[in-house]
Amino acid sequence: MELDTNNHSVFLLYYHLVLV
Repeated sequence: MELDTNNHSVFLLYYHLVLV
């Protein structure tokens, strides 16, 4: 489950970068 959390964090970060 740790990997899932990490993936989510990266996804969120990437999403924010794409949004900005």
